[in-house]
Amino acid sequence: MIACGAPCTPTSSAISAEDCDTYTAPDGMVYTSSGIYTAIIPNSQGCDSTITVDLTINTATTATLTEVACDSFALNGTTYNFSGTYTQILSNAVGCDSIITLNLDITATPSAPVISGTLNYCDGDTPTALTVAGSGATDSLIISGVMDATLTGGLPKVVEFYAIEDISDLSAYGFGSANNGGGTDGEEYTFPAVSVTAGTYIHVATDSTNFNAFLGFFPDYNGGSAATINGDDAIELFHNGAVIDVFGDINTDGTGQPWEYLDGWAYRKDNAVPNGGNFIIGEWDFSGINALDNQPTNAGAPNPFPVETYTYTPQNATVTWYDDAGLTNMVGTGSSYTPGITSGNISYYVTASNTGGATCAGAATQVDVSFNAPPAVLANASATAVCEGENVTLTGSGADTYQWDNGVVDNVAFAATATTTYEVIGTDQFGCTATDSVEITVTAAPATTLAAQPTVCDSDVAFTLSGGTPAGGTYSGTGVSNGDFDPSVSGAGTFTIIYSYTDSISGCTGTSTADLIVNDCASIAELEAEGILVYPSPTTDVLNVQSISDIKTIEVVDLSGMIVVNGTENSVSVANLAAGMYVINVTTETGMFTKTFVKK
Repeated sequence: MIACGAPCTPTSSAISAEDCDTYTAPDGMVYTSSGIYTAIIPNSQGCDSTITVDLTINTATTATLTEVACDSFALNGTTYNFSGTYTQILSNAVGCDSIITLNLDITATPSAPVISGTLNYCDGDTPTALTVAGSGATDSLIISGVMDATLTGGLPKVVEFYAIEDISDLSAYGFGSANNGGGTDGEEYTFPAVSVTAGTYIHVATDSTNFNAFLGFFPDYNGGSAATINGDDAIELFHNGAVIDVFGDINTDGTGQPWEYLDGWAYRKDNAVPNGGNFIIGEWDFSGINALDNQPTNAGAPNPFPVETYTYTPQNATVTWYDDAGLTNMVGTGSSYTPGITSGNISYYVTASNTGGATCAGAATQVDVSFNAPPAVLANASATAVCEGENVTLTGSGADTYQWDNGVVDNVAFAATATTTYEVIGTDQFGCTATDSVEITVTAAPATTLAAQPTVCDSDVAFTLSGGTPAGGTYSGTGVSNGDFDPSVSGAGTFTIIYSYTDSISGCTGTSTADLIVNDCASIAELEAEGILVYPSPTTDVLNVQSISDIKTIEVVDLSGMIVVNGTENSVSVANLAAGMYVINVTTETGMFTKTFVKK
């Protein structure tokens, strides 16, 4: 108490107060329960100021929730996508903190199963098993962590990878860094061609000495420029040249971004899978910037890089098979199922579900299995009765492809030589087959002959051809008209005469041929008169020489007297001579003969 004298006057007042859990009165006293309290403090004159405090103490509340969910869980407007323990601080009904601790177990819902196997059969076939493709991660390597430490030179720079599944050839993978938001630089580092087992951590750095000094072991690989990252740089992981996982935004400088890890680290949450190039910040934990500032070792840091702590547990889906769209009649479980019918059509519905804290079933895949009737195959022919050697075209119908026997090609004409039954196998789009056949009756051509024909002169008159049997046939060929042969039309040479006879009953025609020779009789007379014959003149390539006695030598001489061709045969090639007039000297047993000719 302070004794007060004039003009000091004591004062008094009353206040109402409300607080959460504790209240500090004006005199410094701390109260934890509601009530009426008195506080005495000096007033402005130095006398006692008595304050009556009507105090209401409200209490903060706490709650612990344990939840299981498929894929995500929403609480008070916040959505969580990963298992873990989370804390929310809200206001309760009296305005104090309501602290909620959420223990969350998230189970992923599997995708609709992908089915492989035979879906179309032929009636009576034995069904084979339908199978569900594996539902593991799309790619087998993931970025599990990045670190930017602060030893001399800002080292070590570290990218940690994790093998989700066995990898037979690591060289299918590589990575690159996107510095300062400059966009992709592509695959700057390719891993070596080694095999890696699931659960392996792979560390890539630019400096092994500082890496070892800071983390206590050596990195697996030196990534060169690809691993030269600062806390504002993004990382791209490639598989066979395509981006399968990314940390950060390759087109944004990370400075000031929620994913910045300057002098610190970022680490992947358990069971995350490669994101296909779509960065999901919720999959990562962050140290915050400068968490490793001035730290000589990771182990001694207050918030160390959680090296080699990412884990991945594949979720093994339970596969269930139904034969109704309502998924009420289960017909099988497991990754394979063999249809139980051998005819008709049936639809199966296949679902996959993961069981963790919750059982999460994915969408159903409809699988339509059909047992198909064989195609109605027909064997068609352009004609079913033909004469020997006449063309026939066979075509199949009622299916998609056709295979004929006896070397026949569908819809390609061929010459029929004997009566034959041809079979075709037709195959439809489902591989089902059926057969049909057609008989082609072949009538042999009538036996026809043509006697030897005479040798005539080109100056002879036209004469009637003969010698063809059976009688009543027709003659054709060069120089032939209405059964007559005219040497003046044909000219000199050898000509084939064709005799055709058509059987009146079968309508089939037989043919025979014989040669008829027409001589240049005037030239033969000349040969007999002069002893030598040179022809033709003019000529383009060959000059023929005939003599009544044996020929010894032949010389072709140009008009200057130069010999341009020699020969001893009955013909001389003059094809290489220039056009013009030449002299031919022919020496025989009886002397030398000289003739002129023209080369065209």
